[in-house]
Amino acid sequence: HLDTAIAFANNLNGNFKAGSIAIDNQGRMMGFVAHNNLLLPSVAITRLLPGLQDKKTITQESFGVEGWFDAERPIIINGERKAGFFVFKNVASNVLKKGDVILEVNGRPAIFDTIWYNINDSKVRMKVLRGGKEIEVEANVVEM
Repeated sequence: HLDTAIAFANNLNGNFKAGSIAIDNQGRMMGFVAHNNLLLPSVAITRLLPGLQDKKTITQESFGVEGWFDAERPIIINGERKAGFFVFKNVASNVLKKGDVILEVNGRPAIFDTIWYNINDSKVRMKVLRGGKEIEVEANVVEM
């Protein structure tokens, strides 16, 4: 998935129409139903709403790479598990490379559901594992 794409969705039991709002038994909104009875959590949707309201398009901030978080698939480097985001494909980044592991963004650990939803700057500082060495880079945030 794209570095800022929604990584986790939950399967719903039953047959629900895509686009429906999912409410729990206490009346709280849990998210939206996507195709194949997948529940997209509301926390992932709320960060897309401003762009949808302002520009009438669904856009999200991104580092311009595709890959996965270690919570989705373990990242093992030299027999050691690393926490971060593994870059599998460069889509629009002039800094990040295939095989990089993003360890930190603006001094915060690169773990799912923390940093990717709180990018407010057009440039960010990153700690990246590249070729077995930790390096510091500055990357542009792009809209995808």
